[in-house]
Amino acid sequence: MKKLLKVLLAVVIIGLAAYLVNENLTKNEEKVGSITKNDTVTDITKQEEKKNDVEIKLYFADGDANNLFLEKRMVSVTSNENMAKKVVEELISGPSNSISLVSPIPKDTELKDIVIKDGICYVDFNENFRTNHVGGSSLERLTLYSIVNSLTELKGIGKVQFLIEGKKQEIYKGHYEFDKPFERDESVIKQ
Repeated sequence: MKKLLKVLLAVVIIGLAAYLVNENLTKNEEKVGSITKNDTVTDITKQEEKKNDVEIKLYFADGDANNLFLEKRMVSVTSNENMAKKVVEELISGPSNSISLVSPIPKDTELKDIVIKDGICYVDFNENFRTNHVGGSSLERLTLYSIVNSLTELKGIGKVQFLIEGKKQEIYKGHYEFDKPFERDESVIKQ
């Protein structure tokens, strides 16, 4: 008897569920019907992630290539976007609305990869980062510390290790050892 009641109850529940589903498939008294191969299906699980405006701190060289100056910039980022990558991309794009500041990053430099591990940010550039640099110890210093000081503004980054085409290099352009991580140097920043 209990088994029969359970079966009847299950049939009633299934029937009620089918009725409710059928009612939900009705729109303005018209049946919506089955999905066909010509219908567009949107994956609502992959909705566009909301972007937030975040202030980043970037360091650019003055026109005389003597010092770095701070430029604060608002950028739109998603919660899972790599902030270190965003910082380097913004450095490569150059200063905004400034006549007196210049990007010390060589022309045609491309960021190949960027990874943060154990407080060290590994920044991998293409060969143009080295070959297109005009040289000189002052500009070389500003180029490196423009990147290092900008990245160490981010939480979790204490040092920066440069790579060219995925490999450590012994020297950059002749004046700086390049195979060890660089720490922040505020002596090149002018207020």
